[in-house]
Amino acid sequence: MTTQDWNFILRSDGSGCKDMIIEAGGFRNRFSDDARKHCIYMNGANVFNFTIKRLPDLIKETLQGSGLDQDGIDYFIFHQSNKYIINYLANKLKLPEGKVPLILGEFGNTGGPSIPLTITQGDLRRPQDRSLIMMLLGYGVGLSWGSALIALEPSAILKHTELATS
Repeated sequence: MTTQDWNFILRSDGSGCKDMIIEAGGFRNRFSDDARKHCIYMNGANVFNFTIKRLPDLIKETLQGSGLDQDGIDYFIFHQSNKYIINYLANKLKLPEGKVPLILGEFGNTGGPSIPLTITQGDLRRPQDRSLIMMLLGYGVGLSWGSALIALEPSAILKHTELATS
């Protein structure tokens, strides 16, 4: 795999829209009398089941489309949603522990930024003589799920910068 051969798969299933939603606010039910509807609602069991059902096939499909096998991937970078879900999927797919970095203990679930944060903070060991090959795996609201199989040159800088807040 070269740094030009990136592969992406994006999926969405709107039938799960009620499983993770903010029911009021914005232009949807703007003035609801129920304050709870202005907060995020999640049917955790349905979201969990969605994730453990969709991700294994996504990983297999991404590998098949790239012509690589699991051994050809340096890291599987999961959205840092839940340690139990990530460990469940890694065990189910027999992914080596060292290829599935976790940063939940330090940062928790940061939502969308969890994938780039894991890349910069996940103590990734980089090969010196070839590209770093990573499968990025996102999933969540909607319900949606997707993968990106990327290769970064050894010279690529993976830097994390924290800005001071006022």
